[in-house]
Amino acid sequence: MIRISKRKLASISPYLSSPSSLLSTLHLPTSFSHIPSSPTKPRLLSSGVGTVTATGDKEVVPVARRHVNCDIEDILNKKRPITSNSKASGGVLGMPTGELQEHCTSVIEKCNGMLEQLSDCPTEDILQLVDSISKHIVTVSDMSLFLATSRSEKSEAGLSVLKQTESYIDSLNNNPLLFTALKKLVNDTTATQKLDSEGMKVLSTLLIDCKNNGMDLPEKSQDKVQRLIKQVGVEGAAFVKESVVPVRISLEDCPEALLSLTEKNDSVILNDWCGHVPSDSIREEAYLAYHKHNAKQEENLHRLLNRRQQLATTTGYSNFAERTLQGSMAGSPDTVKDFLSELHTQLRPVAREEFYEIEKFKFHGSKFWYNRGHQAVSECVVFPWDVHYTVGEMRKLWIKQETKSPLRPEFPRLPDFLSVGSVVEQIGVWLEDTFGVTLIPEQPFEGELWRPDVVKLAVEHETQGLMGFLYLDLYDCSLKRAPACNHVIRAGDGAQVPISVIECGYEPSNGYRPPHLTMHSLERLFREMGAAVHVMLSRTKYSQTSVKNVP
Repeated sequence: MIRISKRKLASISPYLSSPSSLLSTLHLPTSFSHIPSSPTKPRLLSSGVGTVTATGDKEVVPVARRHVNCDIEDILNKKRPITSNSKASGGVLGMPTGELQEHCTSVIEKCNGMLEQLSDCPTEDILQLVDSISKHIVTVSDMSLFLATSRSEKSEAGLSVLKQTESYIDSLNNNPLLFTALKKLVNDTTATQKLDSEGMKVLSTLLIDCKNNGMDLPEKSQDKVQRLIKQVGVEGAAFVKESVVPVRISLEDCPEALLSLTEKNDSVILNDWCGHVPSDSIREEAYLAYHKHNAKQEENLHRLLNRRQQLATTTGYSNFAERTLQGSMAGSPDTVKDFLSELHTQLRPVAREEFYEIEKFKFHGSKFWYNRGHQAVSECVVFPWDVHYTVGEMRKLWIKQETKSPLRPEFPRLPDFLSVGSVVEQIGVWLEDTFGVTLIPEQPFEGELWRPDVVKLAVEHETQGLMGFLYLDLYDCSLKRAPACNHVIRAGDGAQVPISVIECGYEPSNGYRPPHLTMHSLERLFREMGAAVHVMLSRTKYSQTSVKNVP
């Protein structure tokens, strides 16, 4: 019933040629009814770069000719003092209280109070009250999930609160008061007729969640469903845990090619299948050893599948896939199968061409790879353990700055010539020209940031004021989970502004040159910035239909 699913991020095209095409890659909504459009007007950089024309007007300098050595620190000197728009709080991510645990306890108490109101709540207000409970607890859960995975000094506190919120969400999903209130709303024809399409969608989603949790079953069957849900979670965790366990090979059974990886003179430990190692023999033996048959893992998988099937049949579904997809955009397993089949048909020719390039590179080597002739490569066999390493070597050639000879025209040289600060600043320029939205560096409160190099931006509209807060955690941390991602901490509605975090892994400044981006890094930053701007500008009546919860 209470969902914490994340919105899938859209991809962007690899080459950007103009501001208009660049904005199209942000995957922003085509319109926002609550945001008036901004009139087209010339926009100069805040640094005042430009030339004066004969008429005395200042000529706007093209983006390509503007300064490209701006660091994030260069725009931070424009930070404004704390204003009334800022949250008067010392809490992490601007939340109402300083301590995460205290905030969690306060929210749970507030949710319990709203639960007690359900029995006496007017029927037409039930859906809004249930959604309010979901919004409050999920906001804390999302924030604690981000902090738990941020590998900062707040990770331990985030993990503790995450476990507490997950336990509370489980109790809400099985709460008879919620189910009774929803049934009361469904049975009241007058109240349901007053709901708009968004409200009916939310009500349908909540009822499906109740069905998946067995709330419509007799008490004895409800207990069985709850046991099965817990068992599925346990079996799933066991399967995932076993899948990442390193493979240990004794010296007696170790292939000769892997002896160079010996640790402590008694065994070889494989944390992965060594796909990045240049040696063909090491890659082959490591791949075969790492992917050998695992009887324990096979047993875990069969047990997990059996538990899932039991859960599905007990809750009235023919299989677990049908239960999972109920109420989603896909709708049914047949739709997913049709999509995958069509995807396979369309991608197979493209995959063949790409695989031919891999074969050609492996057989001829990088020296002759760019020749346009189609030499025979029939005697070249690309094995599964070759693909990762070969593609990595091909990618190095595509983006290598020091290459003296020109590459093929379809693979242009893409040096890292744009600094992080100038890219962020220009994104702000385009957003202001298009939506009338400005990214303003904001002075954080003490304790608001989880790392000292995080940048806080206030997102403001020229007529509607504050739209939300965006935090940029851009620089490299060896323990970060992924190169780039967007975390929606809180979605926006009429009562609260959204909070979003963009996390990247760029190398920090070396003291004399600000960090610069390759084309690949630029694509990732634009993709995540587009997702974050969507969060900032979107407003929904119900949290269940916010940008965090795509059906």
